[in-house]
Amino acid sequence: MSVTSITQADLETGSMSRPPTLISTDDFPNWKNRMKAYFYVTDFGQWVSTTNGPHCPMTTGADGVVAKTDPAAYIENDKLLILRDYKAFGAINMALPSDIMNMFEEYKTAQTLWQALCDFYEGNSDLKEGKKDMLQKKYDTFRSIKGEGLSKHISRFMEISSKLKQVGVVIKNSDLIKKLLDSLPQEWSIQCMLIKRQYVNEASTLSDIINTLKSFELDIEKCHTPKSH
Repeated sequence: MSVTSITQADLETGSMSRPPTLISTDDFPNWKNRMKAYFYVTDFGQWVSTTNGPHCPMTTGADGVVAKTDPAAYIENDKLLILRDYKAFGAINMALPSDIMNMFEEYKTAQTLWQALCDFYEGNSDLKEGKKDMLQKKYDTFRSIKGEGLSKHISRFMEISSKLKQVGVVIKNSDLIKKLLDSLPQEWSIQCMLIKRQYVNEASTLSDIINTLKSFELDIEKCHTPKSH
């Protein structure tokens, strides 16, 4: 593996000391999940700051009026929570390439920056519903492509299923299994029939069925491999 590809992989996945980088618009759903994971394993408090907003110390005066606390009167816990807020904002900021960050420079807290990114890349409720409908249609009409191998077919199926999950469409495991088996080309009809009768049960997972399909594929390849004399 080249140095360039290693660097690219490091940028995308991030590490304990560096947040994952948003590589492209299409990568936003995956980046969003990686960013959450980064906060979870490094400092969950920063994720709280991102979702709930920054800490704003308040003081109740003798007259009962609640007002912002004078910074000079901050207690140690206030300082720690405010520092956490700055770190959360800094982590998201550092995860964005310059051209993207320039588009969102007006946002000064982790919460407002995160929400702006989500609104920009995921769209409003109408756009989200439109994406959901489009993906659902792709899933409903999913079928094999002539000349396509099993691995490619499964990859396309998993990509659509994953994108549906990202937009909030949850499909039962049993329905995913049925859809995958029914979408395979005619030459797989016997294997699919055997799998449905002998391998599919309440405990079956989609991964189990995919592994079974791949096992059948190996058996088929062995049968078509000329024996050496």
